[in-house]
Amino acid sequence: ASGLGGGSSDAGCILNLLNQIWELNLSKDVLFSLAKKIGADVPFFLQGGYAYAQGIGENISSYSFLPNYWLVLVNPGLMLQSKEIYAQYDRLKLTKRTNFNKMKTAKFFWQNLSTAQEIAKNLFNRLEDVVLPGFPEIAKIKEILISFGALGSLMSGSGSTVFGIVESEKKGKEILKKLR
Repeated sequence: ASGLGGGSSDAGCILNLLNQIWELNLSKDVLFSLAKKIGADVPFFLQGGYAYAQGIGENISSYSFLPNYWLVLVNPGLMLQSKEIYAQYDRLKLTKRTNFNKMKTAKFFWQNLSTAQEIAKNLFNRLEDVVLPGFPEIAKIKEILISFGALGSLMSGSGSTVFGIVESEKKGKEILKKLR
């Protein structure tokens, strides 16, 4: 219920663990097929690291990437149901959908957006179109993070955790102090 992939991470770890301790020797493709049946973002957690996910999260391209920024996380304690959020998103048939080359976009992101400022300017989460109207406190947290000095702010996944991107650990700690 935080939008940080905890359940999916657990599922990915368990699949890898069972494959190893039971000496199943399942191929990566078989594991990914099983993972997709469990949840859309479980395949990501089979491999971990930095990646660009496409589709509903099952098509993954790995990247070597060392972030040069910090994140401040705020969880308002709202219990949002991912399944319902995605169902609402599907029903809305959002007008913001556009046709673009996803791989070209991913390559641009990883090759050109290397600073916190560049990344912050390009943040988006389409699920916010579903969640924010019903949960204005999430929008308020985003505003507060920006007003306290975050370069950008976004709801994580299907919510309810919000993160702010900052240039340094020092700035992150300053924002945390203000939030408390």
